Amino acid sequence: VGVKGNAEGNFKEPTANDSSIYDVCNLKSAEMEFNLGGKELKNILASGQAYSFYAPGTKDSAEIIRNNSSGDTIKLFLEDKRLQKVQIIGGAEGEYFNGKYKKSDSGQIFIEDTVRYKSDSIEYTLIDTTIRLIGTAAVENKTMSLSAHRIRYNTARELVTAYDDSTFVDSTFKYIPVVLRDGTEEMIGSYLEYSMDTQRGMLRQSKTEYQEAYYRGKELFREQKDIYYVENGTYTSCDRDEPHFHFRSKNMKMIQGD
Repeated sequence: VGVKGNAEGNFKEPTANDSSIYDVCNLKSAEMEFNLGGKELKNILASGQAYSFYAPGTKDSAEIIRNNSSGDTIKLFLEDKRLQKVQIIGGAEGEYFNGKYKKSDSGQIFIEDTVRYKSDSIEYTLIDTTIRLIGTAAVENKTMSLSAHRIRYNTARELVTAYDDSTFVDSTFKYIPVVLRDGTEEMIGSYLEYSMDTQRGMLRQSKTEYQEAYYRGKELFREQKDIYYVENGTYTSCDRDEPHFHFRSKNMKMIQGD
């Protein structure tokens, strides 16, 4: 089935069998194609300024979750009449919003957390609630931002993993590292694991710049907001790639502001 000119599709399904809680997806684009296998809908292809507005159902009525995204092309994959995966290609970007009403001494307050993301292509799988960003990937949340060649964000566990890579950009071979920025601090490495919930993480083959000081190490662990542990680390205030001097230690603990 083909639809041309301000095409729109609405998809609603229960979160589980015989459930009164529904997942809702609204799709908009210039053109839309609904592909069927037999009598069942298999996939939906939206092209030309495509937008996807997805709201998964939650058992907690005080919680609001939205995952809105856009791109040149959006494809929805279905299996057994259930939405399984959303794929976005070309200028892909999105916003994951999670908000919840909580009780306080002054009454109810609404606490929200918004994660913005973009990359060459995006894939969102519903079975594990994971957003995968591939190619020039970037994620931003409050004061924190992350860029890498590939980023994977598990929304249920609030766990981010990022990977470096080398690729061709404008006919030039370019290395794309993992870069994590948190306030005035910048950390560079090849692989990252970071928990947005606990704000703890690990950066492999790290290089960190903080308040005109430079730290390098094989692995860097963030235990608390201002406490880091470095394996095979060096410290210097010289900004050269080959510094004039440095201090080295097999095991190093850094306390910011101390």
